[in-house]
Amino acid sequence: MDEVYLRAVGFSEWDEKDLAKLQKDVIADADKTFEVQISEGKGKYVEFHKYVTDDCGVVVRGIVNPEGIVEVEYFAPFAEADYDLDVNYYSVEHINHEPIVTFKDRRNSNNLSFLQHTCGGMLHDIEVFKDKGTDTEQAKEINIAGLSIYGVVLLNVHREDGEDLLKKDTSHQKNFVIKAKEGEKGSIELLATYEDSFFEIVAERLKTDDLFTVLESYFLPVETDEEGLTYEFLGTIEKMERSLNKFSDELVYKLSIDAAGTKLPIFINRCDVLGLPIVGMRLFGACKLQGMVRP
Repeated sequence: MDEVYLRAVGFSEWDEKDLAKLQKDVIADADKTFEVQISEGKGKYVEFHKYVTDDCGVVVRGIVNPEGIVEVEYFAPFAEADYDLDVNYYSVEHINHEPIVTFKDRRNSNNLSFLQHTCGGMLHDIEVFKDKGTDTEQAKEINIAGLSIYGVVLLNVHREDGEDLLKKDTSHQKNFVIKAKEGEKGSIELLATYEDSFFEIVAERLKTDDLFTVLESYFLPVETDEEGLTYEFLGTIEKMERSLNKFSDELVYKLSIDAAGTKLPIFINRCDVLGLPIVGMRLFGACKLQGMVRP
């Protein structure tokens, strides 16, 4: 994950010198530590976690060489939700030695991918871990959160009774979406018909209303980078929490949103939010998904 996302957990004004010192502080005084022997004479894989608020922080990963020096390979933020998700299965694909987890959200049947920020619980042999490619596992509990570096607070949409045609259609289609993803031909054809109707409705509404009025919420992948972890969202703020980063004293928002059925907390620096977040308002922005599969 890009180090620019460190600003999401409260390090917007820290330069390279400050962050280099932070790495050393995390290694020297970690809240959580994991290590595993790689092989004889090659040192140990190590992982250090340090919380900067109650539920977000930074992680340092690397190799301890035979001389006892930590060679840092990864330095990035992490964040945690207040709750875990039950999933039927998940798969792991290793890209640049980093585990990318993909799972189906049982609440809305969407497939989501995130960066596993805690690697220690997923491996016993670091050399196998780095090279094993894609693997599918049985049901687990998953904890995910989004890290965002920009967000805009928007008014919620007031609709008269029966006016929210798009929301009604989405609810009605849920079973068809599930069946279509399973390959049922009739459901696929029916969804194609709904899709044509949907775009006709949107095109007509856009003649008089702006996009954020027509589309009340969404959660969509928007970037085809190598990791594929960037999502754009528009969702209703259901809970708002504020915490001070104990190292930088910067204010970090934890905004729990519902974006078209995808519910998760978004961590964002106060300086990166345009507007004042209030429960019931909507938040528009983009985030990187990260989290962990419970061991």
